[in-house]
Amino acid sequence: LIIFGSVQRCYELLHDVMVSYSASRILFIDGEDNPLFLRELPKYGLYFKRELHTPQAGVFPIQFAIPEEKIIGASRKGPLMAPLDPMDTSTYVYKDEQSYYNSYRSALFGKTMKKAGWDCLRHYEILACGCLPYFENLDFCPSTIMVNLPKDDLLFAKSLYDYKGVDLFHMPAGQELWSDLMERCDRILREKLTTVALAKYVLDTARLNAPTLVVPEGVY
Repeated sequence: LIIFGSVQRCYELLHDVMVSYSASRILFIDGEDNPLFLRELPKYGLYFKRELHTPQAGVFPIQFAIPEEKIIGASRKGPLMAPLDPMDTSTYVYKDEQSYYNSYRSALFGKTMKKAGWDCLRHYEILACGCLPYFENLDFCPSTIMVNLPKDDLLFAKSLYDYKGVDLFHMPAGQELWSDLMERCDRILREKLTTVALAKYVLDTARLNAPTLVVPEGVY
């Protein structure tokens, strides 16, 4: 396979690739924060788009992933909500990866949100630390973005935090609810949101869709 890992930033040798390889062997990865994509390319290879706001013919969703070795789980000693707030740069106080992760490991929830794009590594870092993402406005996220993120569970967890009061999670019933949600999210993280799972998804998609692609007669 020929994989363009960041096709909006680098399509060097595209001319040579398209005249030398069949479309079933060309993959385009577009991980930009914006919803724009190179509309001609899905005709000449498999196109994977991260911020895919609406379904597009020949375009497949893709999202961030995290290495399995970064899934370290929780260590409950601190606050209900982790102190880092993506809307407040004064909370960006961590000097190394370990202290950053520990801030999430000690909390039940970690704030995250859409910034330039809906998807970002922070969502997966929070989950990897055994912490539930408190995801602002997740209900407005298009269904074609972050397709494997456990959105329903995260929306439910946020609603409990918002409408049932923070005291709920200091009670046995609330702690049990939180544990059930975290267990389900952790299972999805390990099954679908690791880098290995992402690579398998890309390769499986290429294998399944190769017969539908066309071989270009020339360079567009």
